[in-house]
Order: sequence, then C-alpha cells, then structure tokens
Amino acid sequence: MISLREILEFKLEANDIRRDIIEMLYRANSGHPGPSLSCVEILLTLYKSFLRFDKTDPSWRDRDRFVLSKGHAAPTLYSIISKFYDHIDRAEVMSTFRSGHFDQTGRYVDTRCQGHPDMNVLPGVELSAGSLGNGLGFACSVAEELRYRFKKENRGMPPPLVYCLIGDGEMDEGSTKEAISYAGAKSLGNLILIVDNNRQQLTGKKENVLNFGAVRDQFNEKQWTILDHYRGGEDLNGHDYQHLHWVLSEAGQLTEKPKAIIAYTIKGKGVSFMEDDAAYHGVPPKPDEYEVCMKIFDITQRIYTHRIEEMKQPLNHIATDQKFLEEKQVAPREAYGRALYHLGRQDERIIRIDADLRSSCKGDYFHTHFPERCFEAGIAETTMGLLSSAFGLEGKIPFINTFSIFYLKAMEVIRNVIAYNNLNVKIIGSHGDPRLVDGGSHAELEMLGVLRSIPNIRIVQPADGVMTYRLIFEMAREHGPIYMRFGRDKVPIIYNGKHNPQYGAGIDNSFEVQPHLGRGHLLKQGQHLTIFAIGDMVQTALIASGLLEKQGITATIIDMYSIKPLDLALVKEHLDLPILTIEPHNVIGGLGSSISEVVTQEKPQYVERIGIQDHFTKSGKPAELTQVYQLTPEHVVTRAEMLLKRLSG
Repeated sequence: MISLREILEFKLEANDIRRDIIEMLYRANSGHPGPSLSCVEILLTLYKSFLRFDKTDPSWRDRDRFVLSKGHAAPTLYSIISKFYDHIDRAEVMSTFRSGHFDQTGRYVDTRCQGHPDMNVLPGVELSAGSLGNGLGFACSVAEELRYRFKKENRGMPPPLVYCLIGDGEMDEGSTKEAISYAGAKSLGNLILIVDNNRQQLTGKKENVLNFGAVRDQFNEKQWTILDHYRGGEDLNGHDYQHLHWVLSEAGQLTEKPKAIIAYTIKGKGVSFMEDDAAYHGVPPKPDEYEVCMKIFDITQRIYTHRIEEMKQPLNHIATDQKFLEEKQVAPREAYGRALYHLGRQDERIIRIDADLRSSCKGDYFHTHFPERCFEAGIAETTMGLLSSAFGLEGKIPFINTFSIFYLKAMEVIRNVIAYNNLNVKIIGSHGDPRLVDGGSHAELEMLGVLRSIPNIRIVQPADGVMTYRLIFEMAREHGPIYMRFGRDKVPIIYNGKHNPQYGAGIDNSFEVQPHLGRGHLLKQGQHLTIFAIGDMVQTALIASGLLEKQGITATIIDMYSIKPLDLALVKEHLDLPILTIEPHNVIGGLGSSISEVVTQEKPQYVERIGIQDHFTKSGKPAELTQVYQLTPEHVVTRAEMLLKRLSG
C-alpha cells in the first residue's frame, strides 16, 4: 500500500521533471512540450519502481528494456536518465538538448541529447526513435531475442521484461498493427506495451484525425491481456502514482501473454494553458509562457514540500497538546487526526478504516506512517462497519471514519453487529454540525438521538481541539463501541488555562483537565441558572455568561462532553437552578433531551433547550447560519433573560 507521503514525494519528483522539460525546450527554443509532459508519471513510475537496470552500466545484458517509440518525448527520457543513471548529469542535459557546441580547439562536438533519442550516442537509450510506428515492432524483436537467449542458455529464470511506450496516434501506423498481431500470435509474455492515450496529435483531436475507435479494440483479447481500468473500476489514470504502480505490478506478474496498458493521460499535463491543447504539440514556450510555467512549478513545489515536511515532524503527546494551546482555533478533526497518529505509535492494535473520505476526515497523518493498518472501504459505509467488526473481534481497536450523516446508511450494522455484540469499534463522525455550506442533505442533526437509543454505545462531543485529542486516548482505553461527533470547521481553544475576559470571572479551563467517559466538566459556578453545552456551543455559553454578568446574572457552565452516559452526579448537583441546554443538534434527541430525562426523574425544574428547532437546515456560511438559527451568545443571553423573567414573574 502506497502512503500519502510516498505519493507527495512522487508528485514532487514529477514536478521537477516537468520543470526540466520546459527548461530544455525553452533553452533550445525547439521541441515538443505536449507529448513530453503527458508521459512524465509513466516513465517516473517505471524507472523508480519496476525497471531492472544497473545505473553504473547501462549495457548490462540482463537488464529490462524500455523502448520509447514516441521519440518526440525525448526531454522526458533525458530528464529520467540523468536522474537514474550515473553517466550523464542534469547539467549536460539542460545545456546541450538539441544543440552541440564548439570545444576549446574550435571543434564542433555533437550533443548526446539529440532532438530525438539516439542509441548511438547516449547509453540508456534502447532505440534511435524518430519516425513513429517502429517502436513496438522493435520491442517485439528484443522480447523475442531475450526469450530465445534465456531459453538457449538454460538460465532457469524468465527473460527480462521489455516495456514499450507509444502514443495513441501511433496506432494509425500499419507497422504498429503488424507488431500487435505478431506479439499476440507469438504470446510474447515478456512484452509490456504502454499506450500514452492522450487522445491528441499534432493535427488535433485523435477522433477528428483518424477515428479507429477505442484503443482496446485494436487488440485481440484472446491473445493480449488488456489493462485499462484501475482494479477493474475507473479508467486507468496515467498521472496517478497508485494507478500506475498497481497496473505495472499486475502486468509484471502476468507472463502468458503480452500486456497492453492503456493509460488515460492529458497532453501538456501540469501546465494549465497547455493541457489538452494540440497547439502545444511541437511549439516551445515563449518567454512569457516560460515565466508562467516556472511560477506554476514553484507553487507546486512549495505545496508538496510543505506537506511532506509537516509529516516528518515527530510530535509526542504533550508537544501536540502544546501546539493546540498556542492556536486560537483548531478544527477538532485536525486534532483527531493527530491524536490517532500518536495513538498508533503507542499501540499497534489501532486500525483505521475509511469510506472514501480519508483526507476530509484527517487520516493522512496515520496513513503516512502506518499504511499497512489502513483500510479503504470506498463509498460503502456498511462495508466499513463490517470490516471494523472483524478487526474488533480479533482484538484490534478499529476507528471508522466518515461524515456523521453517512452513518445513517450503516445503522443496521452499527446496531445489530457492533452494538449488539459490544464490539470494540470507535465511530468517528466528522462534519457533525448542521451549520454547513454543503446543504441540508449533509447537515446531520439527528445522530445523537439515534445512537442514544441503541444500547452499549457511548457518545462524546468535545468542545475544542485539546478535549478532542485527549478523548481519543480515553476512547482507546475503554472497551466497546464509542461514537465521537464533531463539526467540520475550526473552533476556539477553551482548555488552554488562559483567562478570556469575554468569559467573565471564575473560569476553570485548565489544560490539565483529564476527560473521562461518563463525566462532564464544570467550567464555571453561578447563582442564577445552569447552562449545559456541547461542542463549540461551550464557548458560546461562556461568552454568554460573560455578557450576563454585566447584568448581574451569573451562570454555571458545564461542558457535558460525555452525552451517554451522562455525568448523573454532576447533573443532580445542579438541579436547584433553571437549566439551559445548548447544542449544535436537533433539540429533540440530543443533549437537551438527555438532561430533561434526568430532571423528570430527579427533581422538577425548568429546562430550556437551545439548538436546531426540529427542522432541516440549508446551505450557508457557519457564522451566518449561527445567526439564522439563533445560536449566538446574544441569543443565549436573550433566552436566559426570558427564562428568568418568566420564573420570577
């Protein structure tokens, strides 16, 4: 399994090769940018992970062969050769592409980096390419010779592989069709053809020049193995490292027939104004275009380098908490992602399972370091739940991840398999706040009510990044299914031990607070009413308490992060005062309902529930929706005043 860090490092290497290509073409004021850029990832994957060669001896007899038939993509090959072989460096490639030079004696010296690859002058080039349509026939001949020689020498091992890259335009050539027929008829199992299927040629769109139909239809499926879909699903992406790594691995293991890898690519890939434009087939960049290209490559390099450096930082538990304390706002999903990574370093039982939302659910930290402990269910929440059940039964601690709303699809598995059998599965619901730009279909406002009614499941909703981080470790220590819900966006850090004037007096927000399942945290003691809150509504309650103090009203503030089980002792201690509950959830089924249930059993008391008033929400910016759905500190103050006035009147 390829980690995210490996993918990013690969993209960084591909970006460097694209920079080389444009640099070569610009200096030479000649060449073919479109077809060179379209095959970068193909060549890089091949040389980086699959082609067997000796970097000190390009003529090693037992090497795998790579035949570049589309010779106008020479800049890509030259950049690759200078990267993976010792006999030529980047400086020579950059300075001599398409141009010789006069030496100190006045003698003209031909370049080794001809406009099209020349096997006579540059080791590592297997075929002098130029006229299209010869590459595959030559590759067939080399594969046949290797097969013959290894059999005759009784080597006891399969012959080296021969890879050949052609453009889809070369399928027009009769010689290519002849080579396809020969390879199929002779069962050349050591031949792997790669078609750079960018669907463009010099004259324009392939289909408008000579439409011979689908590339795969040019092969006899009884004689060739055709690989044009990633794991049998989506079209094979010729720019995706995972796709290319998988398909080349598959092709290398199939030995009975020749293989045709049909990679869907984009002509001019990586330079926005060149992409899918035949006008840049054989036209070098002008000075202003060159500057734009360099800026694109610089930005890309900075982005990938920054993300890679982020992943290299080995943070311990306390250091990570400290990082959160230094921030004013942190998204709980970010805190969760980092916590799971650090938890994974401590405990090999930790497993991560995603349903096609790993990046959104901040799984990159864990996946980068523990790819073997990561499993992808795809857009299949039920499958994700069942996978977690199997791991839970075998003593692992699986964390499953998707947007909170999507767990409704998996509820039967959560109820009948995970909860019924009390399996040790941790259910992480990201984007669990109905104030979203995504719209009502994604705005989850019922999961607390749904899961509260299922036995064995415990529920938490942290107030900030610090509480999120620490609760993840607590969840891992406790056996059984536990659901954590949090929103998408950044929320203020509360537990940093710092005094915030907005909160008023008497705040206990010490960083040293240790969360426990079944507990709540008393943040502030008041004399007039009690406010129970969860999620970012805890900060709303604190700000509201500061505003109320200016009017002589003091409020008790409790972060009821453990919604099930509730901290019954803490609730019972605060039944003498009227109660407000605040939650980013439907007022039915969530925190307000939980507190009300306790009140009705213990002591009659007024409970005012603030949240989504039993209606679906719509798209909007969170700050705007907070105002629209009356979840601001000012609205809380108004509700508190109305409650106290009603009781006193």
